Amino acid sequence: MKLLTNGVNVAKKVAEIESIEVTFIGGKLCPKTMGFYGYQAENQLKNYRLDKSILAVDKFDFEVGITEKHADRAGLIQSVCKNSNEIVVICKSVNLGKSHCYIAQDSKKISILITDKDIKREQIDALTAFGIKVIIAK
Repeated sequence: MKLLTNGVNVAKKVAEIESIEVTFIGGKLCPKTMGFYGYQAENQLKNYRLDKSILAVDKFDFEVGITEKHADRAGLIQSVCKNSNEIVVICKSVNLGKSHCYIAQDSKKISILITDKDIKREQIDALTAFGIKVIIAK
């Protein structure tokens, strides 16, 4: 199995699993998230085809999609999604239905949303009706 990541924390955890080959993309480092972003990372992504992308996002509105407050981060998400067969989004329920100013990816390619137990029933129904499977993490 192969894993492509921009996250220092993800690479560190997964590197301990011998059966997974880790490839790291670089660029500018965000100290808060310990993830790389920017044009270097976006350019590297052009060389990859991804079966499944798992994106931890700050805001997700199923009508708008994934949004970001920083253009560079939105650009990275756009590059990942463009080359992905399947997109899984991880977002806290408190941030569902909210958005930032930069649209990173519309909801059409998103197949699964992973969130917490505080998601509202009407949000689950709306996401399901939109074709997005909802998984509630424990």
